[in-house]
Amino acid sequence: MKRLRWLLLAGGLAGAGPAAAGWAWQGSVGWLSDKVVYGISQSNGQGSAVVDLGLRGDTGWVASAGLATLPAARGRAELSASLGRGGAIGELGAWQASVTAYDTLAEGPQRRAAYQQLGLGYAWNERLQISLWLAPRQPGPAAAGGRTRGRVAVAEAGWQQPLGRGLGLTLGLGQVDYQGLAVAPYRFGSLGLSYSHGPLQVFASWVSSNSGAPAAVGPRALVSVLLNF
Repeated sequence: MKRLRWLLLAGGLAGAGPAAAGWAWQGSVGWLSDKVVYGISQSNGQGSAVVDLGLRGDTGWVASAGLATLPAARGRAELSASLGRGGAIGELGAWQASVTAYDTLAEGPQRRAAYQQLGLGYAWNERLQISLWLAPRQPGPAAAGGRTRGRVAVAEAGWQQPLGRGLGLTLGLGQVDYQGLAVAPYRFGSLGLSYSHGPLQVFASWVSSNSGAPAAVGPRALVSVLLNF
């Protein structure tokens, strides 16, 4: 929690005086039928409520904090705090770099779930998205080579094709590699439909992964509903 508090403080300082510095509030609330990250369920196949609140500056800085409810087996909730910056590349491209800290409201062994992640992303024409993620000391299976933490790298790419009337087709592929942990790399993917109407967004997707982890999903249908503000 200490690192998470420091990152929240940094985000708060960056967003101090939003009106004077050209900052704008943004956020979302929603529900996920299963909180799946990189093809792994973090909510034991159960539903999760999510809340995200942030500030976006006119110089490209973004600070945000989020909360996602989790079943008692993994802790009461996951907390996240992120600080990043982005900008334009040409007329249609954009980049973003960020650092994010994750922690759980839990006791005992679940405290090991805290970790930090660095991210670098590129987007083109609001359709293509390519992301690289690196967690220097992310928790892994306790039996993985006798170690509990290792370096985890993730590469993923996504495409969103507009279909008209607020509908869109989404496709995502990615790979996760572990270093320093006796865990085999694996791939994950998704195919689905999205619908947007004003602040409302609905996603219905089919996800799968070839991970050998007990919480690996696939193939499985997921539904997400978000209300942006």
